[in-house]
Amino acid sequence: MPVLTEKLLLHLLMILAPILGYGFYQDHLRASRSPYLYGVLLGISSLVCMAFPFYYLGFYWDLRNIPMVIAFLYAGQGPGFITMGAILLMRTVIGGDQLLFGYVNCLLSGGFLYLMSRSFLGLSSRKRVNIVVLISLWPMLVSLLMLVIHLSIQPVKESLALLPLSNIVMFGFIYIVAAWIGAKLNETMLEHRQMKEKIRRAEKLNTLSDLAASIVHEVRNPLTVVKGFMQLSQRRAEDAPNYVPLILEELNRAESILNDFLSFARPELKKLESLDLSRMLDHTAVLLTPLGLKAGVMVTADIEEGIVLTTDKSLLQQAIVNLMKNAVEATASGGQVSLQLKREGGEARIHIADTGAGMNEAQLKRLGTPYYSTKDRGTGLGTSIALRTIETLGGSLSYESKVHVGTRVTIRFPLAAKTPNPPLPE
Repeated sequence: MPVLTEKLLLHLLMILAPILGYGFYQDHLRASRSPYLYGVLLGISSLVCMAFPFYYLGFYWDLRNIPMVIAFLYAGQGPGFITMGAILLMRTVIGGDQLLFGYVNCLLSGGFLYLMSRSFLGLSSRKRVNIVVLISLWPMLVSLLMLVIHLSIQPVKESLALLPLSNIVMFGFIYIVAAWIGAKLNETMLEHRQMKEKIRRAEKLNTLSDLAASIVHEVRNPLTVVKGFMQLSQRRAEDAPNYVPLILEELNRAESILNDFLSFARPELKKLESLDLSRMLDHTAVLLTPLGLKAGVMVTADIEEGIVLTTDKSLLQQAIVNLMKNAVEATASGGQVSLQLKREGGEARIHIADTGAGMNEAQLKRLGTPYYSTKDRGTGLGTSIALRTIETLGGSLSYESKVHVGTRVTIRFPLAAKTPNPPLPE
């Protein structure tokens, strides 16, 4: 009895190991589901069960059918046939006088499971578990029936009268427990996957809701101004020409806002070319100098010469300009913004540092999040667009900041040849 129990529990472990292993794989190593891999793992489980059966009263016993039931019903028809094929292959290798019976039993079970798999996942969780247990009992009941027939024609010393009932009960109990635990583990994985999908959809809906609210809020302001000037033009037609430049300015602002949203939603690589990054950053510093002078901020540049990247020049320059403008606007009169480029650790590193108000830890965590801005009239998209653009171009961006000290942005690009990443999928 202890030996039989030990062997049954070992078979139970053989069944549960691939289920738990696949659950770990799905949660920690890969986001997408791989049903055929699951089918292969369950097929291996059946093979191991058949390779290490336990002999009792003239028969070999194992739990090979439980992985096939789970594969068909939870992983799908393809993985189910993989597991069934593994069982048939192993049965052929083993051979024996019960070979034909093994084929017929496996094929009938597989055909029934194939039909069940079409509607199985549409049932409630409780019904699914009950069905797995009931179906898993079928091979065991057939085996027990064969045992009864076999023993009925044997001498009295091998008759059922001498068959320890406790062993039969133990075999049936372990079979039920293995099927039930296997089904419950699969139900847990299924529920976890559904929960992740619900969270993903909720996040998309929240993002869409925030995007819509932000677009309405940002575009409404210039349109309200345009509407006001149009109403004034109706009342005082003689002043209408004076309002035209103001109306055009607000319409241009609305167009710029919409372009920012479009750039954030889908940054596109237009033209990859060999870019002299050193010259481009020198030019960018010159472009931002007038903006700095207007704000009373000194813009300085320390550029290492001869650094070349294969990238989209317009996208990269737009991102750098956005970050430089943010630095200038965050710096009070009398402050300084520095732009630095150097080779370091096989990378081209761009540093943009300012002596502005700086940010606390909570602000740093939210920085780069769409619609979050430390400026009164900012949409927060400038930083988000720059971050997404640099990632699309194959680089990375990080922030360091201290309150009342300033902020330092570091952009890294590998100097080795590297194809920029495609735009992120929507």
